[in-house]
Amino acid sequence: MKQFFISLFVATIVLQQAAFAQSSATVITPAAPTAATADTAAAATSTAEAPKVQPINIKYLGVYEGPNFTANGTNMHGDDTAISNRPKIQYNFTNDVNTGLEARVGTTFTKDGVVAANQTWRLYGTFKNVATYGILSLDLIPRVMLPTSTKNQDSTMLPSPELIATLNINPKNSRFSLDYTAQMLGYLYNNQSTARAVGFNKVTGITPGAASFIYLHAFEGSFQLGSKTQLTFGWFPEYVITKNLPMAQDSNEVDLGVNFDIAKGWSLNPYIGVEPVGMDPSNPAKSMEAAMVVTGTFL
Repeated sequence: MKQFFISLFVATIVLQQAAFAQSSATVITPAAPTAATADTAAAATSTAEAPKVQPINIKYLGVYEGPNFTANGTNMHGDDTAISNRPKIQYNFTNDVNTGLEARVGTTFTKDGVVAANQTWRLYGTFKNVATYGILSLDLIPRVMLPTSTKNQDSTMLPSPELIATLNINPKNSRFSLDYTAQMLGYLYNNQSTARAVGFNKVTGITPGAASFIYLHAFEGSFQLGSKTQLTFGWFPEYVITKNLPMAQDSNEVDLGVNFDIAKGWSLNPYIGVEPVGMDPSNPAKSMEAAMVVTGTFL
């Protein structure tokens, strides 16, 4: 584990140098996956220079779910520590309308070594400022989840719909920025008998059985600490319906972190996550973890 953190630190420095080298061509993206864009990691809105509109963007989002605060080597969900790499290519019709493909490749750090595998890719469209009123604005992101992972194929998953609606609250002359996101994922299967009633992991995707419907609330915000630094916070109640079970709360994660604009178009958001669902009162550190989000634009 010590070697892993050293490698992660070196990789972060390399990424920062690469980002600075490309600073003349990079543009800024939100500094967090949020529920809408990264499936419930910590969120922040970067204040770096606004992007220039160009037809095509190539972006990157990396979500690292690190170890819990005990010595057992797993994250707070009881899974192996992992990084979800999410590069995407995007075509911009206007400032407010775009479409693209988001690839997802997971890197999992197991006791036997590092394992890389496809996760659930997305086709998406983005419609910003669908409605605006004063300090409020509404964004809609319809997506299609693609059965690109082995686990998707084992559960005979078909291309499935996903809808994200985000209400942005941006008070004037305030250091605060707030968002509420409703994310709805409906899973379709070719063979329902293989869609067994088991759980769902936000970093690695569908587990060896599959959910039928997931509804995630995301309450996120940031507080401007400096010109390139923001305090970030988020609360993510998640509800899951499986094939044989009614709706149940799967997660109630709370995140707190700090976002840094490390270069033009690149942000780093380390945070601490806490999972109250299933927490052992005698060992709460097992349900707390160190995590991090990296976002950036290559083109």
